[in-house]
Amino acid sequence: MNSVRRPSRSFSLLALLSALITAAALLVGSPANAACGSACNNKDPQTYPSSKPCGGDATTAKTFSSMGRTLQLRYSPSCRTVWARIYGAENQDKVILERWEGMGSIYTPVLQWEYFGGNEWSPMYNDSGVQIRACLQLQWATTPASRLGCTGHY
Repeated sequence: MNSVRRPSRSFSLLALLSALITAAALLVGSPANAACGSACNNKDPQTYPSSKPCGGDATTAKTFSSMGRTLQLRYSPSCRTVWARIYGAENQDKVILERWEGMGSIYTPVLQWEYFGGNEWSPMYNDSGVQIRACLQLQWATTPASRLGCTGHY
């Protein structure tokens, strides 16, 4: 008599469960852009990272408009970064990203970008755990007090 053992039901169920868990893990994978943190600082949101640029999922978080210029504070949820985008700028208009210190009106500049034509957006800044605003200073202005204005912080 030929005796072949059949696998027990519990073994078959365990094998099936293991295969399903493995398949689910492969389907879910990892996000293409886990928040890139300070590695994104001073990088172009339209080209960095090359696998999936941060600008691809960006939204406009805050806006400020005056004197024919529109300043937007852009935010990428996948990269956890912000940057400024400006329309109607003139050469040497300055955009300053500032970190809000969490009390009153105390802000610390973290990035300054001068517009010379071409790209209409600043480099990125990691905003994980902080709130940032974008400010516009006209080319002829010499002090922060002479700014045209700022977006709200985000």
